[in-house]
Amino acid sequence: MSKLSDFCKDGFVIQEVAGIQELIKDCLDSLTRIASLGISEKFETFEELGMLLERQFNRDNEVYTGILKAFANTPYVQRFATLPGIVELARSLGILEPSLVTPPILHCVKDELILNREKVFTPAHQDVVSTKGTVGQLVFWVPLHSILQDNFGIQAWPGSHLKGQRPSTYSPFGHTVSSEEIPKSDPEYLNMKKGEVLVFSQYLIHQTFKHGTFRLAISFRFNDALDQQWADRKFFNAFQRVENNEQYADLRNVPPKDCNLYFESLNHNSR
Repeated sequence: MSKLSDFCKDGFVIQEVAGIQELIKDCLDSLTRIASLGISEKFETFEELGMLLERQFNRDNEVYTGILKAFANTPYVQRFATLPGIVELARSLGILEPSLVTPPILHCVKDELILNREKVFTPAHQDVVSTKGTVGQLVFWVPLHSILQDNFGIQAWPGSHLKGQRPSTYSPFGHTVSSEEIPKSDPEYLNMKKGEVLVFSQYLIHQTFKHGTFRLAISFRFNDALDQQWADRKFFNAFQRVENNEQYADLRNVPPKDCNLYFESLNHNSR
């Protein structure tokens, strides 16, 4: 079965991408330089980095936050979205002309670094509720190390994307899929080796695994700039900064076209 067929069936794929391993090394080297300067201490291992960030978090939260922001905005982190292998993967999964929804975002998770667990540990949800992008919008999630079952990974319900956008309710995170809409089966934990990339549909129901030691990951999303329906919706981006966001309220409430037909057509084209 092809990667596209797997994606259409499950709503996600995990794949190695050329250049990721080298870019991860560049990222961690950059974070080492930035954090060592901000913390005034050097570290050699990933575990030591977690302990030093925790120490700085307790000593001066403003410096801790500044370190992560400075690192997140480096060209190394931002480069993940422009790697040829990433762009090629997006196109192989139905995105004809990848268009970033937001710049790549850094996720740093460690129990001792969390101010609000309800904001960090996302409940069962679908990204489409907050993004309202093109029907085929893809979410990329890249850990900077191996993500095993004991380390704050992602859990998902394979195939849940095929039912489209499900009713949701308010939660401290922002929204969660209504309890009666969450599949009765246990979610699958998505183990990932260092250098692998997780790509999933904005319709996939997923959540954060709530236990672990220390995790760093980068995520970003692609809309398809050649999607005619998105063009008809004036290329609406839910994250766009505008003076009066209410002027887009009519577009925000327009859901993308039926996703069942989209994935059916996409899967048919892969055969």
